[in-house]
Amino acid sequence: LTSVAFENKFDITATRDWPAHLGVQFEYKIGIDNRDDEIEFKLLAEREIGDLTLRANLIGVRTLTDEADWEGAYSARAMWSASDTLSFGAELFGEPEIDATYFGPRAEFRFAHSTFSVGYLAGFDDASADGQLRLALEFSH
Repeated sequence: LTSVAFENKFDITATRDWPAHLGVQFEYKIGIDNRDDEIEFKLLAEREIGDLTLRANLIGVRTLTDEADWEGAYSARAMWSASDTLSFGAELFGEPEIDATYFGPRAEFRFAHSTFSVGYLAGFDDASADGQLRLALEFSH
């Protein structure tokens, strides 16, 4: 466990009929085990084609320390809904400033107002030794 995060997404309703629906997200991460807190802003783009959902995000992250700079990143995800409660897909993350790319499978399980996801990201480029097991539990209302 590296952090606990609180986030809020804002829908740009004027884009709902566009080929890619846009939104923005703000996230505050509380660092665990002597890690610094962070803030994160994202530009979100999503397209639904039947049971397939495609997502792409541009990300700005800043650690809350005196000398920290903003860092850029990107992510993309393709998920296929097998049922109302189960989705499978793949995701990609990248941090261009440190030449790190991560790619791997993801599964999501939805129940009531919650989603549990599990995935594994293999590292490439300068992150080739940095595979990540990712677990997330999200609550929404």
